[in-house]
Amino acid sequence: MCGLFGVLSGTLTKSEIENAIFLGLLSSTRGYDSTGIAFFGRGKKDSIRMRTHRMLGNSVSFFSNIDTKKIMGFEQPYLFMGHTRWATLGAVNNYNAHPIEEGPIILCHNGSIDHFLKDKKDEHNSDSRELARRLGKQSVLSTLRSVGDGHYACTFVDLRKKLFTIIRNSYRPLCYMYDEARTTM
Repeated sequence: MCGLFGVLSGTLTKSEIENAIFLGLLSSTRGYDSTGIAFFGRGKKDSIRMRTHRMLGNSVSFFSNIDTKKIMGFEQPYLFMGHTRWATLGAVNNYNAHPIEEGPIILCHNGSIDHFLKDKKDEHNSDSRELARRLGKQSVLSTLRSVGDGHYACTFVDLRKKLFTIIRNSYRPLCYMYDEARTTM
């Protein structure tokens, strides 16, 4: 299945990060094979600073891990993107844990796209990784056309375009909400 969680704001508050962590803990029922997060912040001259961390196992052990706590000390983040994985296609290993980093694309994906994975025994590939590769090489529309009958809900950042995207098809749910001031999603 997999679970996606996160928060986006001008600058994340401690409370917003804690709420996203709570969503990540709730997502443990959606994925127990691995958990991962990506933090994004603004660097000098409009650059993007990023840190990712992934670990095999459920989100409860992930968020109590000392390395995870270090990553969460990121200065002035504006985006926190997380994923709990229930592996359907691709081996259970750190390489296939999300967020997937493939070229300029940082992706969290829920779903399965069977025809994206030619060699199902390849331990260093997954349908999610192939989705990220395609998003890095072609337009979002072209990539989504290639999905066909595949299932997806995903969040991703394109570092080249400095763009955060949320997409889904009718096979996978994806919910989001804003605060009252509509400054935090």
